[in-house]
Amino acid sequence: MSACQSPTPSEDQSVALVERILEEAAFRSGVEQPPPGERVTATHAIWLCACETMDDSPVWLIYATGDGGIGWRRLGESDLSAVVDATHLTAVTPIQPGC
Repeated sequence: MSACQSPTPSEDQSVALVERILEEAAFRSGVEQPPPGERVTATHAIWLCACETMDDSPVWLIYATGDGGIGWRRLGESDLSAVVDATHLTAVTPIQPGC
C-alpha cells in the first residue's frame, strides 16, 4: 500500500479492509499521489480518526484530487497544517477518552 504505514499488531482487523478500499479508490482516480511526507494541496479534505475501539487507531487524511477522484494517506501525530493545505477541511473524531 503506497499511502499507508504498516498496521500495528493491536489494530482492529477492519483497518486493513478500509485501507484497501481507500487504496483502490485512489488507484481508480489515476492521479499520482504525493509521496509520504509531502504536503497535500486540495480543495476538499477530511481528517478522520478511526478510534472506535480501544486498539491502536489510525488517523487518515482523505482528499479530493483535481480530476474528481480521491487521494488518501495515513497520518502520524503531525500537525494537520503541516500535511495538508485545503480550502475546505473537516476534522472528524469521536468523543472518546484516549482518542
